[in-house]
Amino acid sequence: MLPPRIAELEQDDDLFLRTNALILRNPTAFNFLDACAMSLPCHLRGEAPVGLIIAAAPNSDDTLLSIGCAVEAVLETTR
Repeated sequence: MLPPRIAELEQDDDLFLRTNALILRNPTAFNFLDACAMSLPCHLRGEAPVGLIIAAAPNSDDTLLSIGCAVEAVLETTR
């Protein structure tokens, strides 16, 4: 999903609610489990933005950040 224009969301409550639900659908499971997660950009240059979500158990933020840095380095070599 491409990021929406803020002005459009401010003018239309229904659009805001629909968009908000779409954006929150993936991280909601992690939030419910009190897990930590991050999204790393993994799209090719010039293409629509796409994020790769990686997650870890609760209170594993430092481990997740280390893994995220490693994954980001690999993704950089493939773009």
